[in-house]
Amino acid sequence: MWFFKKKKKDIDKPEVIKPPKMDLSKYKYNINIKSICYYEKIAGKSFTEFSLEDITQFIYACFIINNPEVNITYSTFLLLIENRSIAEWLMIKNQEALEMIQQFNESAEGDEIKGEKITNTITDYATSLIIDYGVDAHYVMYEMKLWEIPLFFEAVSTKMMRDMEQKRFWTYLNIMPHIDTKKCKSPEALLPFKWEKGKRQERAEQNLKNNLYAVKHTIGKSIFGDKDKKENG
Repeated sequence: MWFFKKKKKDIDKPEVIKPPKMDLSKYKYNINIKSICYYEKIAGKSFTEFSLEDITQFIYACFIINNPEVNITYSTFLLLIENRSIAEWLMIKNQEALEMIQQFNESAEGDEIKGEKITNTITDYATSLIIDYGVDAHYVMYEMKLWEIPLFFEAVSTKMMRDMEQKRFWTYLNIMPHIDTKKCKSPEALLPFKWEKGKRQERAEQNLKNNLYAVKHTIGKSIFGDKDKKENG
């Protein structure tokens, strides 16, 4: 049909695809755990290994996750950011979000979770909070901040230790009439936990240092006398 036919000059002329225009006022941009998990999936590596080369993938993840009505592929997104106004808007929003996080995360380098350096992906930690510890999934993915993850693990770990210690205490009370309390003098002796073994070792080492200091101090006074008394006398 005539309206499908192109003029010869239009056929020879390469087709130029213009970046689409968007009303940016209705879109949101936020760095949350869900967007970081999405970035890790796209990039194929942990967020802890993030580099400036990944900035486009990261911004894409943050934009898509916080605007679920926008269903576009990464290749389409690359076309989208050819529009200068869109690219500038995304960069500004990303910078604002990073600055908000940074003020709470000044000591992020060297943070630890359960006494170990952070080496797993954020996806691993988020999944663990939801599956293993029962933290609300929507809160973890959309409301929790990145810097809160170590704090949550610390709080959950402390609560679990207290619960286990309380259960052991009541178990010890219940079986006391049936055991030799001279050999098993406390709940800790009945069932020592891993974290208590570490604390006992630390206390033992500190006591040893204190005792060594006391012994040396006493021996020194015995051999050389009390210098303060000699000087004053």
